[in-house]
Order: sequence, then C-alpha cells, then structure tokens
Amino acid sequence: MDECALLRPVGGKDVMREQLQHLLSMTQRLNISLQVVPLDVGATAGVAGGFSIAQGDGIPDHVSINAAAQDVVSAREDIVRLLKVRYDAIHKWAQPVHISQCLLHEVAARYGD
Repeated sequence: MDECALLRPVGGKDVMREQLQHLLSMTQRLNISLQVVPLDVGATAGVAGGFSIAQGDGIPDHVSINAAAQDVVSAREDIVRLLKVRYDAIHKWAQPVHISQCLLHEVAARYGD
C-alpha cells in the first residue's frame, strides 16, 4: 500500500479512523500482511495503477486490474507475469510488516484512534 493512501484524508476524520481501524484489524489475520511503501522512495511501479493477484491450489493465477471505468480480471499468462514483475518491483521498496503496522497506528492516532 502506498503511504499516500494512509495520509490523504478522504471522507473526513470519522471515515479515515474507521478505514484505518479496519486495516489494523485485517493485519491481525494470519493470511493477510500489509506493507506500506514510504512516500520518500518516490514513484514506484505502483503509480501505474492498482491490481490484485489471486493464487490458489490447482488453478491458474488470476489478476484483477483496477481501472476508473471498469475492473478487469484475467488469467492470461502474459498479463499475470507482467503484474507479478510489477508487484516484485513495488515490494522491494515496502516497509516490513511490523514497521507498516506501527505506521498504521501512528496515522490512526491522528484521527483520534
């Protein structure tokens, strides 16, 4: 997650507090890890747009590409491979999980957590 998504107040103080609390609660799940890419690293491959990668046993990997007009889901190997490379490039700049959780707590506190 880009740090700017944590810092840009969208929907007001209450909405931000609830969103940050939700993220913090999700980080307690064993199958979820959240890592923040700090603003000071500058532009990364993540500024090209949001996406998700879904992997499962016995099925091909799928990607969901977030677009303004319509999200696209694909299992095409070339698209999946491209987004895995983009993910790896973004992940290299991300803070470790425990540092990211501390940042989430700090930002939530600004909204009255």
